[in-house]
Amino acid sequence: MSALVRKYFSLNNLGRSKFASVCIYKCATLSTISQESPDATISGVVPIFRRATQFGNRVAFQERVAFLCPNNASYLIAQWACWISGQIAVPMNDKHPLPLMEHYVTNSEAKLVVTTRHYAKMIAKLCLKIGSKMLIMDDILQISSRRTDGEDIAALDSYGIGLEPEFYETSEALIIYTSGTTGLPKVNNNTRRERERDILSVKALIIITNGHNNLAEINNGAQPQDSKKDALLACTDHVHVDSPLFWVRRFGRQSLNHGAVLSHRAIQTQVSSLVQAWGWTRHDGVLHVLPLHHIHGIVNVLTCPLAVGATLYYMNGHCMHTSIYSNPMASLVLTDSSQLTADGFEKLPDQIMCVMLPKFDARQVWRHLLSNARVNIFMAVPTIYMKLIEEYENNLKDREEEVRDICSSKIRLMVSGSAALPAPLSKRWADITGHTLLERYGMTETGMVLSNKLEGERRLGYVGLPLPGVEVQISGPDYEPLVTGDNSGSVVVSTDHANGELLVRGPTLFSGYYNKPEATSKEFTQDGWFKTGDTARYEDGMYQILGRTSVDIIKTGGYKVSALEIETQLLTHPSISECAVVGLKDDTWGQKVAAVAVLKPGCEVSLSELRQWSKERLASYASPSVLKVIDTLPKNAMGKVNKKELIKELFPDAAQ
Repeated sequence: MSALVRKYFSLNNLGRSKFASVCIYKCATLSTISQESPDATISGVVPIFRRATQFGNRVAFQERVAFLCPNNASYLIAQWACWISGQIAVPMNDKHPLPLMEHYVTNSEAKLVVTTRHYAKMIAKLCLKIGSKMLIMDDILQISSRRTDGEDIAALDSYGIGLEPEFYETSEALIIYTSGTTGLPKVNNNTRRERERDILSVKALIIITNGHNNLAEINNGAQPQDSKKDALLACTDHVHVDSPLFWVRRFGRQSLNHGAVLSHRAIQTQVSSLVQAWGWTRHDGVLHVLPLHHIHGIVNVLTCPLAVGATLYYMNGHCMHTSIYSNPMASLVLTDSSQLTADGFEKLPDQIMCVMLPKFDARQVWRHLLSNARVNIFMAVPTIYMKLIEEYENNLKDREEEVRDICSSKIRLMVSGSAALPAPLSKRWADITGHTLLERYGMTETGMVLSNKLEGERRLGYVGLPLPGVEVQISGPDYEPLVTGDNSGSVVVSTDHANGELLVRGPTLFSGYYNKPEATSKEFTQDGWFKTGDTARYEDGMYQILGRTSVDIIKTGGYKVSALEIETQLLTHPSISECAVVGLKDDTWGQKVAAVAVLKPGCEVSLSELRQWSKERLASYASPSVLKVIDTLPKNAMGKVNKKELIKELFPDAAQ
């Protein structure tokens, strides 16, 4: 492309396949909202949309829209197009098998699947099978960019994007799955010329899917009729910011057909809480390497920086490909390689930045951490940190002092979450980079709940205190409070128990499981606390997560032991690279402790040797009585081990 081109789309009435369009929104503070809309009374962060035609009588609010996109600008366009037009986004993961994607689409009742050319063949098969509609984003961008190249972009400035702020106060925004299936439109058999001809017949800033076509076009911008615009605004009386924003599937908590629904208000509150707690400013730059079907990648690492005015840069190999400027212009800008500096990084504007890698690559991550002057925040899961340590040991160890000096002076924050952080890994990372990883705790249904302080003590193995706006409670067997706390402090109500189930309450919580009112009700106490299913301990002013009550708390010989604490000790063994500890049914002990281990290259260890070694480190009842050595520990996209599946696979008799 010879020039910078802005592309503005809005996504309308996806379910009825009349008009659809894709555009970008920014999150703005109240002052910005007031400037845009003097009548706005919304507090905190809400979406602001500009420069797209509003066809109010063609919008079907709160439809589910599934999408499968790479980790680049296309994901952002698809997700925010849903939000702009009042739909509910259902992100999918390309690592999931087709039957799981089919489940996502059919279970969420998605009316449309948006994808890119990269996944078009796979999604087309899915759509043919279940009869859903499909929209290919590459075709949209290709035609629209050719039509708008060289035109007077100023002619587009009069269009307002999105709905009234009140809509986002009560509307649902997201249903997050972590597995899925669908029903989509018939495959488009029209030629490209025919599809372009049909699209060009519409004089508006829109994408067209007329029942047969999967392409869209930006035209020269005829103003929509006032009556149509008024019709759109009138519709907002029936939907609100507490309506769904996202649909998210939780790993390991619910059965296959449960999707967690998150509202705009919940996402807004989560973002505000993290921006406050972690001190996001316009001078920060974050490197994004996480999957975008999970709350960690969507909210913590993408939405937070964009909410305070980020620029998104998508890395395609060694050069910048696409950047999205989340500013009052709300524009999508394509750049070419001529704008790159000699070291491969674009001359960056003086504002916060989010760099997205299409997939995790340890060498590329180290390159950014050490070379990209703007990157000063990094967030990942323990598995990624482990891979980065391996890359360091293999290729960067001769630059030990340089690596430590750059990381300790340039990077202000490194965060670990989504899985327990092994102590040996944390210590080694601190040795390499000079950073004590900030551990935090959260889940899909709650958003982020607990976090170590940005400034102050970070105690290894602990996840700090409640984040702003979040209340927590450690409860006993009958949900009686043992410890209660919020961001201002914690109160020990009872000392009868050292630990108990962690409960959460606050505006960050999900709205419920989609179409599962009974399942939703079971996850809450009578007084409104959400049951996390995790066992926690409050000790010396900080919270510690001991693990999933169902699989990580092992009851053996009358004792309750934490599988995570045993794993922490086993990972200090000189021969063990990775491990997972599970409880197996036993007639004598109730449960026996079993260790599944991945050994370091060239190492061996027997059960008797491991038990002997454990005597000085673990109580006798916590020492493994079963050892299984395997080549690779199976994990999900967020680096978690599904222990129930692990037991079924390796210990089928114990799983009966």
